[in-house]
Amino acid sequence: MRIEAIIATIWIFTTYTRTVMYFYVSVVVFSNIFNIKDYRPFTKALGMIMVFYSSIVFPTVPSAGEFNKNIWLFHASILGLVMPLLLFITAKFKISLKSTMVTNNDNTDVS
Repeated sequence: MRIEAIIATIWIFTTYTRTVMYFYVSVVVFSNIFNIKDYRPFTKALGMIMVFYSSIVFPTVPSAGEFNKNIWLFHASILGLVMPLLLFITAKFKISLKSTMVTNNDNTDVS
């Protein structure tokens, strides 16, 4: 078997797995937003929205290539670097603020 076929198979499998995981997380988040314990009612509706949206965003293969060439780097850098960094900084700030509040409360209780 040629190495290209193995790589293509692995690529298709990982893309499918990633898409299924993203879809599952999206459905669960939507069910949590609307306070519904069962996520299954959202699967069909969100699946149809996803198919419709994908045909609008990428109507042809060259448009997908154009998106990757012009927009993807900016989009990926915001979602992959800036947002996690912002969340990390916010979490550290909240932890330090909470520890400062606890030490201030301990100091006022002693006096």
